Amino acid sequence: MKFYKLGLLTLLISLFILDSCKTQDGIGLDVDPANQINGTLLTNNGVVATTAYEDSIITNNLSIRSPLAYFEDPEFGLTEAGAAAVLSLPGSVAYTVPTGVITVDSAVLVLPYAAKGFYGDSTASTFKVDVRQLDERIFPTKSYYNTKHFLSKSTILGSKEFKPRYNDS
Repeated sequence: MKFYKLGLLTLLISLFILDSCKTQDGIGLDVDPANQINGTLLTNNGVVATTAYEDSIITNNLSIRSPLAYFEDPEFGLTEAGAAAVLSLPGSVAYTVPTGVITVDSAVLVLPYAAKGFYGDSTASTFKVDVRQLDERIFPTKSYYNTKHFLSKSTILGSKEFKPRYNDS
């Protein structure tokens, strides 16, 4: 019986509180017309956007994270980021160059994802990576800048089409 009376009391108080405001005229402070801020809505303003090139930076001997991207926007156009690499032994392993003709029978290209480094729709995006031989040799002692464009041969040495799974190992 005690909870029954408490429920009725709560219902009555709620009805008085919710029923007290009939109009919204009295809500808020009165605004002095002399201090009132008047504005005009303009809806025909255009936005001018330009692409600014960054300064050239040295891109050789970077950390393991470098962008690989292809993004085509109907307004801003194409943005593309590729990578040029040298085939070498893992790490700094000391070895003696064998004599005669050296033939590589296979190589593995590993492209790890950077932590939180994926941009786009990971469920609908499909990437295709083509591996080609460069027309020029890359020297480890030479500095290369981000403005350098490497030409490659038309023959594709390897290709892979995949969906990104950046949480996968």
